[in-house]
Amino acid sequence: MPDHIHMLAFVAREGGNLLSFVHAFKRQSGFALTRLGKSAPVWQRDLWDRHTRSDADVEDAVDYILRNPVVAGLCEHPEDWPHSEFHGYPW
Repeated sequence: MPDHIHMLAFVAREGGNLLSFVHAFKRQSGFALTRLGKSAPVWQRDLWDRHTRSDADVEDAVDYILRNPVVAGLCEHPEDWPHSEFHGYPW
């Protein structure tokens, strides 16, 4: 998406801290983007998160993320979106 990011992240071990990960991601990517000419601040202070409780919840989240550029009119098919890491996703 041109003005925001959708990301699916998992806490890999007990005691993992998703909020710390998001803050580190925003900090490091914000520094990199400002070096490339993007004016600061790059990211909003807040975030919207959602907890998945089942495999179906994860599948719904992946589908939402992958179909978002289509809904926004940026491409015709999810696999056409060049910024996706899920080009091999089984549609």
